[in-house]
Amino acid sequence: MGEAFLSASLQVILDKLASPVLRDFNFRWSIGKKLRKLAVMLSKIQAVLNDAEQKEISDTAVKMWLSDLKDVAYDIEDVVDEFAYEVERSKAKLEHLCDLEEWFVVEEDGKFPCIHQLQIRYCPKLKKLPDCFSALERLEIHWCGGLVVPPRLPALHHLAVISCDDSTLRLLPYLKSLSSLCISGYDKPTSFPEGFLGPLLTPPHATSSSLETSRGFLPTTLQHLVISHCSNLESLSLQNFESLEILEVQGCSKFASFSHDWLPTKLKDLTIIESPIKYLPKGLQNLTSLNNLKMEFCNELESLPEDGLPTSLNHLCLAECKLLSKRCSEEGEDWPKIAHIPQRWIRL
Repeated sequence: MGEAFLSASLQVILDKLASPVLRDFNFRWSIGKKLRKLAVMLSKIQAVLNDAEQKEISDTAVKMWLSDLKDVAYDIEDVVDEFAYEVERSKAKLEHLCDLEEWFVVEEDGKFPCIHQLQIRYCPKLKKLPDCFSALERLEIHWCGGLVVPPRLPALHHLAVISCDDSTLRLLPYLKSLSSLCISGYDKPTSFPEGFLGPLLTPPHATSSSLETSRGFLPTTLQHLVISHCSNLESLSLQNFESLEILEVQGCSKFASFSHDWLPTKLKDLTIIESPIKYLPKGLQNLTSLNNLKMEFCNELESLPEDGLPTSLNHLCLAECKLLSKRCSEEGEDWPKIAHIPQRWIRL
């Protein structure tokens, strides 16, 4: 019976280690590897306990070991619960406050040093946030009209701006630690970054500042960029995003090209969904870090680049790309360009 009880206790701990809350903690503190190692060790101990129960082992030394192990299991569960509590304590959410115009800080020191994640949703009258989130790492803003975010967010590395306007985007040039950016539901621009940020980035009273220079104000640390459902977006200009590794363009019904036919050389993952794009950049073969290419509902995409795809590519997904999917079938003209890819998923 003791073995069964202990095995059940270990299963509870394993479930907690796999929870979304602990995954957040892993991400923030970079201890995911250690916790995964702990989970593997606990799984092995659980297997030994199950075996001991089946064999009905009654050895005194084994019984003592099980008793000690039970105490350790309780201690581990306490630590895991403390981790989960710290993660939950670091989150804040503001939503459906339709008449809220200003967020007043009432804490004595005026700071929120424990808040690492903040989500603001459906606060259409809120115009500004307090300048007190020095430890904020993840910020999501949904349907907040003209909300202006303070530029001093030194720890921010993930930002999602959903269905907001120019005012919210004004903070981008100042977020030097930003590594992940998602912009969705923004209808005005025809290009990125110029259309989104060009006027915002040009210094006051500039006489000859070009957009090429202005782009330098964007954080060069950006590694993950998602642009979705920006209905007027036609092109992306990514020359200055040399650190970019993941690019996703989704539901942009006019998106047709990459400016200068160029993509960042460190790109590992490229996803384009629901786009009228007709061709991919010619230099795609030279992206030696590219591992995953996903194209869905790109019905005007006619063919793969003449020089083919990079040998580094391990995953290819083509779904509902009528012209290209046929060319990439085993009898198609582009089959030789994809035959080397280990994992291919093609749906006509």
